Amino acid sequence: MENSESSGEYLVIARKWRPTTFADVTGQKHIVQALQNAIKLNRLPSAYIFSGIRGVGKTSLARIMARSVNCEKGPTCEPCGECSNCLEIIKGSSLDVIEIDGASNNGVDEVREMRGHLQYAPVKSRKKIYIVDEVHMLSKAAFNAFLKTLEEPPPHTLFIFATTELGKIPETVLSRCQCFEFRAISEDQITEKLVTIAKSENIKITETALRMITRRADGSMRDAQSLLDQISAYSSEEIDEDTVGLVLGLVSRDKIWSLLDAVIKRDVDTALTELNELYYSGYDVTALIRELFEAVRELSVAKVMKAPEKLLEGSDTAIKRVKKMVKDVSAGRLHQFYDILVKTIMQSKSAGNAISILEMGLIKMMHLDDVVPVDEIIRKMKSLGAVAGRPPQQPSYRPPHTASLNTAQPPQAPPLQQAATASGTTGHAPVSCLASIREKILNENPRVGALLDDVIEMTTNDSDAILYFPTNSLKELCEQHFALLEKVVKEETGRKLKLDLRESAEPHQITSEKKTANNLAMKEKLLKDPLIEKAIEMFEGYPEFES
Repeated sequence: MENSESSGEYLVIARKWRPTTFADVTGQKHIVQALQNAIKLNRLPSAYIFSGIRGVGKTSLARIMARSVNCEKGPTCEPCGECSNCLEIIKGSSLDVIEIDGASNNGVDEVREMRGHLQYAPVKSRKKIYIVDEVHMLSKAAFNAFLKTLEEPPPHTLFIFATTELGKIPETVLSRCQCFEFRAISEDQITEKLVTIAKSENIKITETALRMITRRADGSMRDAQSLLDQISAYSSEEIDEDTVGLVLGLVSRDKIWSLLDAVIKRDVDTALTELNELYYSGYDVTALIRELFEAVRELSVAKVMKAPEKLLEGSDTAIKRVKKMVKDVSAGRLHQFYDILVKTIMQSKSAGNAISILEMGLIKMMHLDDVVPVDEIIRKMKSLGAVAGRPPQQPSYRPPHTASLNTAQPPQAPPLQQAATASGTTGHAPVSCLASIREKILNENPRVGALLDDVIEMTTNDSDAILYFPTNSLKELCEQHFALLEKVVKEETGRKLKLDLRESAEPHQITSEKKTANNLAMKEKLLKDPLIEKAIEMFEGYPEFES
């Protein structure tokens, strides 16, 4: 923590509470440990690259590293902060620690000038340390001028580069440096730090208000400290969520939960009324959508995880509320909420009246039906047979069971034999029999079963069963599977008939009419099937047939 008492001027919280030791750094334990080990083992490289979002400690850790290396009692992981080297680095007046702004010194001339000074030894410290902030702003020529220096630097130099856009740094530079990626700081860690600062600075503020500031900071400690500094100047009394919302334009999470709860329950009047109250209270539409995004994300996590506490940040009361809300909504519907919010924020950027876009988005969310997962649909389809009471598949004909000799009844002939007997020695096979033959062959060999879809009709006499095809080519294809066809015909008719495949001699129009009649008969048979009837009832639809 920097001290401003000597100058008598007010020092903003972000500067006053800037980390000055490794122990002060928040949320970057993996980097702190690596740097401390490098100092202890005397294995310092020639260059580091610190990358990450704004306000997570890149420049601060670079200065701590410089003090640790150049402290008169070092190299040490705990710089004293009292020697002349440490004090000069803290004040920014050290001749051996040079901080360069990459945005304003991004040309090749500035790099050449710096290279000219590298040959000179440090004035009073162990190493001459160059801290280059926003290094990604350097030009391509400037980076190229750096390459030889980074590959073979003087032994008394150390480069520490800081950047928020690692992808803009050439691979040739990255390969010559040790890269450390700084993580976004968690909400709990930021809140804990803000509580400490508030107590020390005598700022009266509730924890829920601090969490609002933390969410707005998006993982940046500096942003959170700056927001706290801004809100502390508003009032000397206790600061609550409403005050934070009024001053910073942030939305209370309780109000967002109330709005989203109305959306989940499809309470249109309550949802639209609360939305308009928030809007006319001065809240920005973009801020409302951002908070809705985060709230839907938390609901989705709570819905799909068994232990959402591992990912959700907030008080126990807030997490319990999330768990309670997700009981009334499906995961699929939450996914649709998120998709609608994505479209809403994109449309609100180009629309003149953003609040109307958000209103329509909420109306869509309230009129969504729950999404049924595919696996659940499959389970329902598999259970249709049992629900519809469909009997197990049985052969089309089998001799009836005889209970006793005295009550024996003469065996009934299969449908085809009955039709032939009734009409003489020659008869047309019933459409149902032809359909049964097709169905059975389709189960045994789908390719052959598909060929039988074009069969016009089937006739029988005392010894033969004749299948009529519309074309000779189709008949020849079926002849390749003659044995299968003859076997199934005998099983379905219950008679030892000789199969004969013929091309129909009837005009095309007549054969087409017969084929249409056969297809209609098959459709009627399918629609009367208990399984199909139950599926139509369950899915509230009607089957479509290919013509």
